[in-house]
Amino acid sequence: MISKREQNKRDTNDRLLLAARILFSAKGFASTTVDDIAERAEVSRATFFNYFQGKDSVLEALHSDHLDQLAALVDQLMESPMPTSDRISRIFQDFAQQAIMHPRYLRMVTAELERDFASSGAGAAHDHRFHVELLRIVTAGIEAGEV
Repeated sequence: MISKREQNKRDTNDRLLLAARILFSAKGFASTTVDDIAERAEVSRATFFNYFQGKDSVLEALHSDHLDQLAALVDQLMESPMPTSDRISRIFQDFAQQAIMHPRYLRMVTAELERDFASSGAGAAHDHRFHVELLRIVTAGIEAGEV
């Protein structure tokens, strides 16, 4: 059980990420300011900076959240008795569904992440996480004699 203070911190972080996701979708990354995000999340500018260094770190946190969701989906798929090909198919169906539901947001995130990762080299760690999740499925398929 977490303390009320810790829960409040998580709630604030979640509100900031949701606000950024909504604003990045509506206005684009470049047109969204830290003040916009703080206002939408109903926190002060100072509170924003208690959680994030700037917009780029929010974007990276959003991407990390997507990778966490991928890991949760892989966990769920690994617990279900199904062929490896179906597991891989479900991963790509999820990607397609997200692209259909949030096309503008995903285009913006992809473009910004490519720009940021190319200049900082941070993309390698995120790519590694993605590959690790896919490798879990493929390895299980090899062990089951399906691949």
